[in-house]
Amino acid sequence: MKPSHAQRALEAGEALTGSFCPISADLATAGVLRWSPTTGAELRLADLADPWPRKFNTHYTIHGQLHVGERITLLDGRLAETTALNQASRYLSATLALGEHTHPGETWTYAHYSPTGLHEWYPQQGFIHGESEDDPPRPRLQMRPVKPLRIPAPGAEISLALDGDWRASISPNWSIETMMRFIVKAEEPLTIDEHWNKYRSPLLGFIIFATDRPDDLRWESFYNPDTKRQIALLREDRETYDREWRLTPGHLLFRAEDLDDIGAAIRAWLELWRTSAPSLGLFCETVQQGSMYSPPRFLTLYTSAEGYWRATKRPAEKNWKIDALATRANIDPSVTHADKKARRLIGALRDYHAHLTLPVALSIDDIAGSTFDSTRRLHTLMQACLLREIGLNTSQVEQLLAAHYRGWPIPSSDASS
Repeated sequence: MKPSHAQRALEAGEALTGSFCPISADLATAGVLRWSPTTGAELRLADLADPWPRKFNTHYTIHGQLHVGERITLLDGRLAETTALNQASRYLSATLALGEHTHPGETWTYAHYSPTGLHEWYPQQGFIHGESEDDPPRPRLQMRPVKPLRIPAPGAEISLALDGDWRASISPNWSIETMMRFIVKAEEPLTIDEHWNKYRSPLLGFIIFATDRPDDLRWESFYNPDTKRQIALLREDRETYDREWRLTPGHLLFRAEDLDDIGAAIRAWLELWRTSAPSLGLFCETVQQGSMYSPPRFLTLYTSAEGYWRATKRPAEKNWKIDALATRANIDPSVTHADKKARRLIGALRDYHAHLTLPVALSIDDIAGSTFDSTRRLHTLMQACLLREIGLNTSQVEQLLAAHYRGWPIPSSDASS
């Protein structure tokens, strides 16, 4: 499913007209639809005489037929504005479905997800470079099919597939855009929320973990082969990340080529996400904060580490503490710089930020710098543990972490004290 004209127009900030009605009403009210990644979909009604619902604390499913010829659905519309005469005039929605009239309970067999960083993590190009038979020869670039990587998973088959979009015009301008997609084929059709909980969130989280940087979906769609229905989704708060590829060791935490078995790694991640929920989601949430290092990020990371350790506790492991996480990671402290002194500092900072118990060896002025360094050390300990969870051995984990932090070394506890 390619982006439709309506989707491209909405993403470009255009306003589209059409007729709209709440799912349970018999209306056809003219209105104007806009969408932005910050506020989601906005519907302004042009005819205020129609009896639209006026409860502010209720969510509505709203169907629309755009004049450009496409059906849309505001899946969780909510009243945002009324007139002085208490007539509904504006609705907002966090999730806009394009292509069909649908509802939150409809089920879908296929889900397509394209995180921005997936293509760089699994860099299948699908290009053939050559020359034409003209005299003189001219450069020629073609796309070739790339066989999807199929990964059996509990309840579904997940494929890593390359998709391309070729565009040309009368002028010499042309372009080829490719993207990698996770294609989830569920054994039993699932609702959008069920797909999100079981596959969308952990798969996006896997790419955030692998690339060690913020990410979001640049494409999201659903398909049911039995009914031949398909929709694409636009979501509120969707972030766009346009980044230059750097196919050099260490730019990402790890790439697909660093794994002996990609399928086994992804299956292990999905199971770990399920059994330790919400710990891995919290860990990815701290990565989403990018270059911002703050006490809330430190506490969220600490909570994630503790939750992960408790959910995956081995019989020989006793009580939770940062030393237990370091034991689980089992890598040379010179890689993480989380030696005993640094781990004691992590524990002390946790007490301070959670309970305002000031560590004896630190002043208020020292807290900010110590929190910054401790967040980085704790983050690296979690990375080491999670790399082990997806099948890497000690040598591989140490090499990947050393390469990843070569350009921004983690300070030792002595250097930061």
